Formats: sequence, structure tokens, C-alpha cells
Amino acid sequence: MRNLTRIALAVSLSALFASVAAARDAGARAPDSAGAATNNAAVAPRFEATLAQQFDTSAPIKAGETVDVTFQITHPAGATVSFPTAYSPERWVLIGAERLPTAEGERATKSEWLAKFGIYRPGMTTLDSFEITVSTPDGQTVLLPTEPVEVKVLSIFADATSEPEFIEPRPPVPVWVEDYTLAFVGGGALAFALLGLVAWGVRRRQLMVPPPPPPPRAAHEIAIEKLGALAADDLVERGEYMLYWVRLSEAIREYLGRSYGFPGTEFTTTEMLVILERVEWPVGLGLDDIHRFLRRCDEVKFGGAEPNVEESTATLRRAFSFVELTKPRLAPAVALPTAGGLGDGDTEVEEEGVATIADSAEAKPRWAPPAEPSDPQEEE
Repeated sequence: MRNLTRIALAVSLSALFASVAAARDAGARAPDSAGAATNNAAVAPRFEATLAQQFDTSAPIKAGETVDVTFQITHPAGATVSFPTAYSPERWVLIGAERLPTAEGERATKSEWLAKFGIYRPGMTTLDSFEITVSTPDGQTVLLPTEPVEVKVLSIFADATSEPEFIEPRPPVPVWVEDYTLAFVGGGALAFALLGLVAWGVRRRQLMVPPPPPPPRAAHEIAIEKLGALAADDLVERGEYMLYWVRLSEAIREYLGRSYGFPGTEFTTTEMLVILERVEWPVGLGLDDIHRFLRRCDEVKFGGAEPNVEESTATLRRAFSFVELTKPRLAPAVALPTAGGLGDGDTEVEEEGVATIADSAEAKPRWAPPAEPSDPQEEE
């Protein structure tokens, strides 16, 4: 029994303490509610704003032209007006919104705004209602809904009102086409390259093969050239007889060797005379003349003989005569008939005369030096 009494007493005390705590909490919240009511009473009431819009729907517009909508808004002084950035449907695009000049009052302001919309697709279209925001400097805002705007947009093409007609179906386009243009171009380029390579090879081979040597010069041309160079030199005037006679002897020996097929500059005079005995000499020239010429050259070169200017010059003229008398002869020339000359069928053959050593002074070749008054060796 005592335990039950204790439990009942504890429950009673707990209920008493709970009621006291609740009373305290209610008393603490009463002043806060009163303050909140006082603050709500101090908040200023919301401002009033009105909206009126104007739009001319009498005439349609063409795609690309602007749709002008005028909005007249009444709001407190100092408030700002803002338009949204996106519109429905998407074909309506806000190009710009500008405020028109209007009179302002002290408490309320009536502002007029011109909004320009661009539409670039033809057809009937309706600008859905959107909200224009009016804000005051203290942070209060009012949303003013607009009225829908319906407009007809015409196409910029002249025949846009007519019914569209479908063109005739086109034939199927082949996906794979055999084109040999590249093969032809490549083949032609390869052919040209091969031709160029062949031409280059032939040209290179031609350049690598040395040209044939020129034909050998005639023996009498070389001899006359050497004798002429000796005649133009001044060895005799300077007293260099040895060199003069050596060059003179070598020119004639080389000429005789080239003409009759033996090394004239390597053979002795005796060896040369043995070979020259078989030569058929022209009229006015014999083997004895060649013998005397070579012996005299040997006497000057090896025997110490001292020739003079007259003998040296005469011997050079004799050498020219040797070459002129023994050089190859051309075929006889046939002279053409002249006016007052031969008759029809007559021909005149000019035979080339043969000069002798005795006549060489008068009919000497053009390379010989001038004739001297006397020839000591011929007088002997």
C-alpha cells in the first residue's frame, strides 16, 4: 500500500510541475506576438500600378518586319520598369523596348513604352501573355500581365499565297561510279616520265661517248705552217743559225716521213735516202737535190759549218719549193667557156704546170721570203 501511495504522489507532482511550465511559456510568448503585430502595422501598404497596351491589327506584316506594341504603365515616381528576356512562342523575338517621353507627377508617373518584336516566319502567330515588372527603390515589386497579341505574318515571296507544288521525283543517284580519269592522268604522267628518262639516258650516253677525232692534217699543210713560222722569226737577224737550221731540217724531215711513210725525224740521212730512192720525183726535182739539202743541214748541225744570211734564206726558199713540188695535186680544172671564146662543144683544160728549182725564184710560193740577188749554192 505504501508503494502505491508513493507512486500516486509522484504522478500528481509531475502533473503540477508541467502545468506551471506551460503557464510560463505562454507568458513569455505573449510579448513577442504583440511586437509582431506592432511591426506588421508599421509596414507600408503595396503601391498600385496599372497597364494598358495598344497594337494595330488592321494590316498584316511581312516576315522580317517589326511588330510595334505600346504599353502605358502608371506607377509611383522613381519606379523602374523591366521586360522579360524570353517570350512564347519562340518566333517572337524582342528587338528592343524604349521609353517614350511622358509627363511625370509628384506621386504617380504615367510612362509609355514601345516594344519592338521581330517575326521571321510567315503564318498566324499569337504572342502569349507575359508579365512586366515594376519595382520601387525600397524593394517592392508588382507584376503586370499583358494581353495576348495576334498577328498575321506574310511571306516575302510573291507566290507564297499559292498552293505549293511538288517537283517531279528525281532519278536515283548512283552511289558507286566507275571513273578512270585518275588512272588516265596517272598513266599519261608515267608515260611522260618514262619518255623523259629514256631521252635523258640517250643524251647521257651521247655525252659520255667522246666525239671522233678530227681527220689528220695533210703533211704539206703542217710543213708549210712550220716553214712560214720560221720565215717570220728573226733567228737569222739575231745570229742564231744553229737553231734556225735545226728547225728547217726537222720541218723537211717530218714532211718527207709523213708523205712517204717513215719516221723522218728518227732516221739518219743515209736511211732516208735509201727509202727515197724508190720515190718517183716530179720534173725539176730529184733525189740529188734532197741529198744536197739534207747533207748541208747536217754540216751546220753536226759539222760546225757557219752559213751566212744569204745561204740561210736561199735554203728556206728551197724547202718551200720541195713542199710545193711534192704535195698532192688536185684534178685538172675545166674552164667554163666565156663570151667570144670557145664554141659549142669545145672545152679548154688548164693543166697545172710543174715548176723547177731553177724557176723557184720567179714562181715561188706565197709563204717564201723575198728572193735574194744570188744563190751561192746554185751557182756551184
